Amino acid sequence: MDPGVVAQLQKAHRDAGAAVVGFGDLAAGQSLVSDDDTESDDALANSDPAQSERDRLFARVASDPRQIGLFINDFAGGCRLLVILRIVSYASRSLSGAVDRLVDANVQKQATRWDTPCLDRLLTRVRLVAATLDALLLYGSTAAQPFFLGHAETRLFAKFSELRVSELFSIIIDYPDSRQAIADLRTCVVRQRSMRQMAHSLRNAIQQRLLHPGATTSDILTQYISAIRCLRLLDPSSTVLEIVARPIRSYLRSREDTVSCIVQDMVSEESELFEDLASGHGVIMDNGAEGIVYDEDYADKNWEPLPIEAKT
Repeated sequence: MDPGVVAQLQKAHRDAGAAVVGFGDLAAGQSLVSDDDTESDDALANSDPAQSERDRLFARVASDPRQIGLFINDFAGGCRLLVILRIVSYASRSLSGAVDRLVDANVQKQATRWDTPCLDRLLTRVRLVAATLDALLLYGSTAAQPFFLGHAETRLFAKFSELRVSELFSIIIDYPDSRQAIADLRTCVVRQRSMRQMAHSLRNAIQQRLLHPGATTSDILTQYISAIRCLRLLDPSSTVLEIVARPIRSYLRSREDTVSCIVQDMVSEESELFEDLASGHGVIMDNGAEGIVYDEDYADKNWEPLPIEAKT
């Protein structure tokens, strides 16, 4: 492989935060790992997710460096030809479409995978591809600025956020096993500044899928408690919780058995409501020999009024 191309790729990967250790040795056409040195998938799964993704990519590359070297050299030659002919701008639309399809395909593979962190792994994969494309198209140029890296990251956060928001109702049902999905979603919506849109999307899903005569009051209360737990993690300000909870509270007031179900759950140690209250997040602190004990100092001394967005 052309040493200049390797150096350009190494710099681009480092700048993108997705450097592959040992990538430069491909210039010598050497295989960098042996069967004895290759980590198993289980071992990689227990390490840092982003680093594991880099290691897996490196393992695939290093297993046949001659072939990957030839491919990169040929691709680099094609990119230089685009630059020489000054038609990069004409080809960028097709290249952007290819990047978009790559991002979309990788995001869709994460559907219903809520028990493991996915976002960091996806970012590493997308950054490697986009940074490589930028490096080869900008090879030898000092004036042009990278384009595909920012484009790919923006697309990834938008599509991944869209996927997780569409799954949020089910993610709440699956809590606490879905805690990792909630953490990934929080990262996305904070970056996208789309917390309010997420709240309204979840509220619509709850009204359609939960607040209807076919759902029992007990099921509604259980989902309400799970929603409170999840939305506290997503938005500590409780803005989202207030937007989502308002129709649930209104609907529960219309049910004749709401009070009896709440009382039953409060005193039943097997219910989620009792578990939540007994954990210190509610009013009931213990159900000892002398009966239910209440926390007289439950009032939150750090309480602040909800932001204006919560009223819409």
